[in-house]
Amino acid sequence: MSIGRWGRVALAALAVGLTGCMESTTVLSLRKDGSGTIRMTQYVSPQTEQKVAQAEFAMHTMMATMAKAFKGRSGEHAQMPEPEKTDFLAAHAKKMARIYGPGVALTSYAAVTNAAGWNGYDASYTFADVNAVTIEIGNMDFLDSESEKDEEGIKWQYGFAYTPGETGRLRIEPRIQRAASDGDPEEGDLHPNAQRMLEGMRLTFRIRVDGKILKTNARHASPGDTDAVILDVPMDKVLADAQARKWFVAGAPVDSTKLDTLQRLGARMDEDNKILDIRFR
Repeated sequence: MSIGRWGRVALAALAVGLTGCMESTTVLSLRKDGSGTIRMTQYVSPQTEQKVAQAEFAMHTMMATMAKAFKGRSGEHAQMPEPEKTDFLAAHAKKMARIYGPGVALTSYAAVTNAAGWNGYDASYTFADVNAVTIEIGNMDFLDSESEKDEEGIKWQYGFAYTPGETGRLRIEPRIQRAASDGDPEEGDLHPNAQRMLEGMRLTFRIRVDGKILKTNARHASPGDTDAVILDVPMDKVLADAQARKWFVAGAPVDSTKLDTLQRLGARMDEDNKILDIRFR
């Protein structure tokens, strides 16, 4: 096994343990011809930044140890560079272009800081065809582990089918994966440390159309609006509720029976399996 392969394995292992807090807002703006833009503003807590730095240092230490172990075997003489601090936020913004899909291009990037002092970035992307776009909300793989599977928690993804015309029609397909999270399966509750790490976490996704919405089945949009709220979840407030925490730990899907409770806690969303339909002109 090569050093490069060992590195990917180590990186994936470290990424599994990387949890933290973020505030993320994604706005997809759709033109009538099916092209458009994505703007994502994302902040991470100081604790998350610290965890990323610790994980990067641990990875370098692990790689250096492996290099020494390989040295002299099969003629390999691996040399490890000195560790250096990487701009993981800029790398993450570039990674999101790949996640959004082929033809999505990162067009602008700026480092930003929110009112709480969290560092982050404001990035803009362009796309030619929304049908080829996949939006993912809340991606926290700041180490770029190339892992295809989340071991725990929620992955919010959305695909699109658009029909242009005098009245444009956009269908939004949720691709939401839920798995049991960091908690006690017998008690059905989060570990206290995991809950503290979610303080300040909020995930938001909106769609903005070029015109006015004529008709929609989305709960958080109305005729005459330009924006439809697809997802807006203050995770810390939602998970302050005992019942909501049990759903989260169990990986329970959101259906109509849970929406009233979640909305009372400040969350705006539709059912996990509901295909949303927006017609606009």
